[in-house]
Amino acid sequence: MVEGQRCEKGSRKIYENLTKKFGSFYSREWKMPKINKKLSKFWLRTFFDCEGWVTCKTHQNRHIGLDSINESGLNQVINALNNLGIKTIKKYNEKRKIYRIYIYGKENLKLFKQQINFLHPEKKKKLEEVLNDYIVYIWNFPKNNKGCKLFVNNKLKEKLKFRKPLYFRMTSKEQENLKMMQNLIKKFYGIDSKVYKCVNGYGTTFYELNITRKEDVLKLIKLQLIPESKIKANLI
Repeated sequence: MVEGQRCEKGSRKIYENLTKKFGSFYSREWKMPKINKKLSKFWLRTFFDCEGWVTCKTHQNRHIGLDSINESGLNQVINALNNLGIKTIKKYNEKRKIYRIYIYGKENLKLFKQQINFLHPEKKKKLEEVLNDYIVYIWNFPKNNKGCKLFVNNKLKEKLKFRKPLYFRMTSKEQENLKMMQNLIKKFYGIDSKVYKCVNGYGTTFYELNITRKEDVLKLIKLQLIPESKIKANLI
């Protein structure tokens, strides 16, 4: 049999034996069988092959999801995933009266692939796309002063945003990027800044560097470390 294809074998005797051993397979009544960790991986793969999906909205929304009206059964699935080190988020859709679990984050998705994965060819391919969509967020600062200063200048021009009233901000998913920038712009230009932890409306954590002192803002403009077009665009 080709990987990813399904086979079927049916008879009343097989059905009676399966329901006697594992219970009902109806949507509201199914239960995860009591099996060891190794076998649970195969069961979970079958379940996600049938009921799950994979979403890849580049650099924004990457997850594996699954719906069920059977909260009790879904809780057993969540526990089995937790036993494999895979964290989930469970939500309830009031309008559809259905429960949903999400698997987010590169490490969780990577662990899902290693421990469970898909046989379904399209879902398997989509999971690869999701993992490949993650980029390295740590900035590689050059070691020598000249190269490092050029890197900082380019990052300021690329990332720094002008905001009203007169101040600049820069964001990053990694705190260490902005902490390094904070130290270097102080070292190279004597400019003070502050780094804050922020959370957006989706619950995603990110970090923000702010330059708010008027003399520092004017120094950035004078040194042409912020493109004039960015300033004019925000003053209009």
